[in-house]
Amino acid sequence: MAPIWARSSRCWNGFIREEPWLLAEPAPVIRIAKLGTRSVFNFVFRVWTTSAESGDVQSDLRETIKNSFDAGGIEIPFPRMSVYVEKLPPQGGGQRAAA
Repeated sequence: MAPIWARSSRCWNGFIREEPWLLAEPAPVIRIAKLGTRSVFNFVFRVWTTSAESGDVQSDLRETIKNSFDAGGIEIPFPRMSVYVEKLPPQGGGQRAAA
């Protein structure tokens, strides 16, 4: 299987050409911002658009990225935590008797 960067690049390059509201020039900027503690990569994705409705474009772009990743078999991780209990309280929930 190809590395995540190569697979995600194929997804981006696919929809960048197809979306009418994304400009080809200046070219989109896609960079790895950092390696995350709970994700493989944190990406910076900058595009230019003809639309004045940047909120709508951002929302549409996030949906397009998610759908493109789903189709490309790329899973977006979510935070997980393991909790280990060393000793359970006594049966009865630890309630105290009335004085």
